[in-house]
Amino acid sequence: MSRCAIARSLGAFALALAPSFAQEPAVATATDDRSLARVSAFLKDGQTLQRALRPLVRDARRAVLEVRESEARTVAFATLVDAEGHVLTKASVLPAEISLRAYDGTEHRVQLVGVDEEHDLALLRIEARALAPLTLHLEEEFAPGQILVSVCGRTHPLGVGVTSVNPRRIPAESGFLGVSFEDSDGGVRVTQVVPESAAARHGLRVDDVLRAIDDAEVASGTEFQRTISRKAPGTRIKLRLQRATETLDLAVVLGARETGQPESLEGERSVRRAGFPRALQHDTVLAPWQCGGPVLDSSGRCIAINIARAGRTSTLAIPASDAQRVLQKLLAPPRPTDEPKAGASERRER
Repeated sequence: MSRCAIARSLGAFALALAPSFAQEPAVATATDDRSLARVSAFLKDGQTLQRALRPLVRDARRAVLEVRESEARTVAFATLVDAEGHVLTKASVLPAEISLRAYDGTEHRVQLVGVDEEHDLALLRIEARALAPLTLHLEEEFAPGQILVSVCGRTHPLGVGVTSVNPRRIPAESGFLGVSFEDSDGGVRVTQVVPESAAARHGLRVDDVLRAIDDAEVASGTEFQRTISRKAPGTRIKLRLQRATETLDLAVVLGARETGQPESLEGERSVRRAGFPRALQHDTVLAPWQCGGPVLDSSGRCIAINIARAGRTSTLAIPASDAQRVLQKLLAPPRPTDEPKAGASERRER
């Protein structure tokens, strides 16, 4: 089936759904979420739509890779964006040792080119002679109710949904360590560790004395709290602590403060799910580890990169135009440093 035929099939669905999305709400309401969820469920269950999408997905899947850690567990998807082997993925979930696996099962050695923390995007590079990149589509034609297709490395869609809210700024959340504390000589003493928090997962204990964050000394509980709150969920920090007579350095990935909703209602969410300059909101149901892959429109154009599972009926994606700017920034040669003052080199040589 040609892409024109695919577009016509999807267009018929879109016309049938159009009255529900005649106007874009300033803020998505609970009613909007419920109707979008019903629409998305219908789309994903429709065998006709699934068949129509397969030719589109078959082409795009060659540009999607799995980001795997040393234990062979997939932590994200990644999108090949040019013929030089440059790949974009979700930065905050990258393991220390990265491996990429392509749609055909081949493993690829990885070079980390750079990270843009603001968008939570990492740029990797691989040797990709047998793979086919996706071109980022830079013209923005977003509209609520627009059908979107998320792609993985398989022959069927990872998920199908609709645009909920056009690209907008997503306010930042504060990082959450998960401890209660009190001032102590030379730091803060842990008085309680919240179960299943970042502190609990990384082995912090009651009576540990936290002395430094990222090599900056902690003078008081107020300063400690302020430092943590300035960091986003998913940020990796180094904690120096005193445990009895032993000094330890721990690498800790900050979590996010939970909403209080039962997980069965809220669903599993990405740790870093806010603080984006601009993100497209859609209702495709993805697991947090399924972010980093491309989002296609009904013509098969890559219009965004999935970046976070934000809620029960909410997935966020970085628009392709923003992803392109990140790509250009990370590929730009480093700016030359200021020339040393006259005589400085002579003084160093003496």
